[in-house]
Amino acid sequence: HVGVLLPTVNAAAVTFVALQMQNKVPCMLNFSAGESNLLHACRIATVKTVLTSRSFIEKAKLESVVAAISEQHKVIYLEDI
Repeated sequence: HVGVLLPTVNAAAVTFVALQMQNKVPCMLNFSAGESNLLHACRIATVKTVLTSRSFIEKAKLESVVAAISEQHKVIYLEDI
């Protein structure tokens, strides 16, 4: 299972389809749910990796949320792929 922490834009749709083509289960994470709910969702869905975007995190001011997620899960930024 792979978490997808992106806004509802083309990048999210492309990421979703790409994960399915790789036989991965995409778990869409609602960035507005808050840090504790995102961590809980990742735990329940057995997410090991979260895909996101640096520019999205900066614009949405989610640096602290991603820092908390990265303590328990691997975070990969789409810009780095």
